[in-house]
Amino acid sequence: MTSLAPQAKFRAFDTNGNPLSGGKLYTYAAGTTTPLATTKDAAGTPNTNPIILDQYGQCDIWLSTASFKFLLKDSADVTQPGWPVDNVQTLEGLIVSSTAGTIKTVATFADLATTSAIIGDVVEIYEHTSGGKVGGGAFNVVSSSGLTNDLGWTVINGAFAFLRKATDLYIEDFGAIPGGIVDCTTAIQAACNYGNSSTGKNKIIKSRGGLFKITGPITANTAGFDIGSAGYGNAVGSDSAIIVSGTGYTAFTYSGQATNFNISLFGNGGTCNALLLSNPFLGKFGKIRVYNFDGFGVKINKMWDSVIDFISIEQCGNATEYAFSINDDGDTTNMSHILRLQVEKSKYKAIYVSPNTLSCLIDNIHSEQATGQVGTYTWVLGGNRCTYNTLRLDANAPSSDASAILTGSHNKYITPLIEGDIIASVEAQAGSSIDIDNPEIQGRLINVAGQVGLINVTGGGINEVVCEPDGFRFDRVGVAHLSIGFANNIPTKGVFSNCEIGELISTSTQSAATFEGGKIQTHNNLLQGVTVLRGVTVNNVGASALSVSYRTLITHGSTITPAVTIDNGSIISYGTTFSSTITQTAGPVASIFDDGSYAIGAVIGLGVPTSGTWGNGARTKNMAPAVGAQKAWIRAGGVWVSEGNL
Repeated sequence: MTSLAPQAKFRAFDTNGNPLSGGKLYTYAAGTTTPLATTKDAAGTPNTNPIILDQYGQCDIWLSTASFKFLLKDSADVTQPGWPVDNVQTLEGLIVSSTAGTIKTVATFADLATTSAIIGDVVEIYEHTSGGKVGGGAFNVVSSSGLTNDLGWTVINGAFAFLRKATDLYIEDFGAIPGGIVDCTTAIQAACNYGNSSTGKNKIIKSRGGLFKITGPITANTAGFDIGSAGYGNAVGSDSAIIVSGTGYTAFTYSGQATNFNISLFGNGGTCNALLLSNPFLGKFGKIRVYNFDGFGVKINKMWDSVIDFISIEQCGNATEYAFSINDDGDTTNMSHILRLQVEKSKYKAIYVSPNTLSCLIDNIHSEQATGQVGTYTWVLGGNRCTYNTLRLDANAPSSDASAILTGSHNKYITPLIEGDIIASVEAQAGSSIDIDNPEIQGRLINVAGQVGLINVTGGGINEVVCEPDGFRFDRVGVAHLSIGFANNIPTKGVFSNCEIGELISTSTQSAATFEGGKIQTHNNLLQGVTVLRGVTVNNVGASALSVSYRTLITHGSTITPAVTIDNGSIISYGTTFSSTITQTAGPVASIFDDGSYAIGAVIGLGVPTSGTWGNGARTKNMAPAVGAQKAWIRAGGVWVSEGNL
C-alpha cells in the first residue's frame, strides 16, 4: 500500500532560492545506501532512481510504508546542503486536501471509527481538544486504517494533518506553494470555494506566510480572508502577500460578511485591477494593502454597516479607474467607517466617493504625489451626511493639473490640507449644506457653477477664493485673495464674518457680499455691485483711494482708512468712521450718513441727496458742518427738508 508523500509535490531549491531544475533525488532504505524505489502515483508506477526534477524543481513521490533516506543533488551530482535526510516515513490516515467526494461530519477523531467514510470522501472534523491538541477542519480519507481515534496522532506542520481551529482554512493545504514563482490561482480559489460552501462558510482563509503568485481572478464569499502583512513600497521580502501576474482581470473579489479580512496585493504595473469589495455588509476588515496596478486599487460597491481599519494604496489608478472608490452599484454605500485611508502616487484619478454615499465616516485621509490630469477631478469627496476627518491632498508638479471637489449634502470636512496649486471645487446640493472646518488650502477654492446649497467655512486659511457666492458663509477664515463674481447685487448671498481678507477683487458689475467684523487689507474699490460692511476695518494697503464708482457701499460701525471718492455711486453709512477725506467727484449725490458717522478729513461735494429712492423719514447729516451751514436733512412729503442751520 502506498500513501502520498508529506508534500503534495516534492519541490527543491538551490542555495539561491531558485528551483533546482534538473536536480536528482536518490532514495534509499533508511540508514543504508541500498536503493529503495518509490512510485509516481497511487497505481504504483515506478519512479526512476534517482528521480530527475523538472524545470520547477518538482516531482511526484508516493511512498510505501517503509522508512526511506533521501539524498538530493544538483544536475552536476553535487550534494545539496542539509542532505541526506534519513528516516523519511509516510503517515497513513488523514491529510488535508481540497478534493472532495462525499462530505461527512463528525465531532472528534474518535468518532471516525463509527463513520461510513471510505477512501475519497472528505471528513469534516469540528473543533476539539485531545491530548493537548486543538484543531479540526476538512480532511481527505486516503486510507482505511488509522480511523479509530486521535490518540497518538502525529501533527506535522504543513505536511500531513496540520490540526487547526475549525474557523481556519490554509491555502497551502489546498496546494498553494509560497515563493511567488508557482501559480497558486487554482489552489487559492479551491480554498475560497470550500470557504464559500455550506460546510466551510464560517471559516477564514489564511496562509502560513510567504508570497503566493496568481495569474487569474479569485472570488470569495467566506467569513474572512487573512493573507496580508506587507508593508509600504515594493519591499515584499518576507511579508505575506499575493503577487498578481498577467493583465486584464480583477485580482480579488470579495463579497459577504467578513469577521476578519487582511490582504496584500502586489501588481507588476500592468493593466489589472486589484481588490473589489462587492456588497460587503456587517463586516470587520483589518489591513488592506495594494501596490502597483494600472487599474483600480480598491473599489467598494454598495457596502453597509462595516468597519475598515486601514487601506493603503500605492501606484494605482489610470484615466478611467480611480485608485480608490466608493460606488453605488444599484444602492448606496452607507453607515460604514474607514479609520485610515492612504492613497499615494496615483495616476490621474486618486479617490472617488459617490455623492450618494450615506452617513459614512472616513478618518485620516492621506493622498500625496498624485499625478493630475486637466479636466478630470483627481479627488471626488462626495456623500450625504458623510464626515471626512483630517484630510491631506498633494500632487506632483504641476500641481495645478490636479483638482478636487467637495460635493454632496450635509457633509463635513474637518481640517483639510490641500497643498500646492490644487484647485478645490465645492458644491452643496439644493436644500443642504457643506461644512469645512479649519482648512488649509494653499491653492484655489471655487464654487461649482450653479450650486445652490449652503457652504459653511469655519476657521483656517485659504490662499484664494473665487466664487459666485450663493449661500457662502465664512467665519474666522483668513483669505489672501477673495474674488467675488456675479451675485445679482444681493449681498446676503455671500457672508464673511470675522474674516481677514488680504485682497478683495470684484469680477462682475453685479458682484455683492456682506462682511461682518474682520479686516479688508487691500480694498481694490470693494465690489462693483453692493458691498455691506458691519464692524469691518478697511485698510489702505497700497495707499490707493477707495472709489465708490457706479456701486453701492452700505456700512455699519466700520472704519474706512483710505480716502474715499464717489463717482455716480452711493454710500449709506451708519456709525462709520472715515479716517481720511470723502470727495464727490461726479454724478448726483446719492449718499446718506447718520449722526454716528463722521469723517476725519475734508468732505467735498456732498450735501442733500439729489438722486436715489428714499422713503419719508429718511435722514442724512451734513458731513461738512460749519457755522451757519445746515445741520441735516429729513425726507418729508417726498422732498428733503432742512433741519436748520448750525
